[in-house]
Amino acid sequence: MRRIFNPSLVIITKPPLIPLNEDFKWQLLSEILNVFDLRFCKQTLTRRGIVPLHRSVPTIKIVLLSMFFSCEISYAIKELKEREILRNFLKISLVPTEKEVYGILSKYEPQEFTAFVFEILNDLCPKRKKWIKRHYY
Repeated sequence: MRRIFNPSLVIITKPPLIPLNEDFKWQLLSEILNVFDLRFCKQTLTRRGIVPLHRSVPTIKIVLLSMFFSCEISYAIKELKEREILRNFLKISLVPTEKEVYGILSKYEPQEFTAFVFEILNDLCPKRKKWIKRHYY
């Protein structure tokens, strides 16, 4: 008897997004997401015209979560609605709908979005001083 492969019967499972304090990846994401709760960050977002902050900051956090774990934004939102521990990790009390997230993201080009996220993260890191080569005679 031959077995026939039927692609419609294949079930693709996605790993659950459960924050673990021991995992280095979750620790790094926590450090990155904590930046977006700082006053400096909120001022930068306002200067860039990204308002209202109570909607845009959770959206940025959700997008970074989905980028960090290579999952869809809709899956990240679904996991946030199901898991209180994930909402506490992201410090989000109200989970925005997919329509709200995509509505905020549609205002910006992908390059523009990544540019202001990198700008915020780079502004926190001190600039490295170039070492001056000293010649001793």
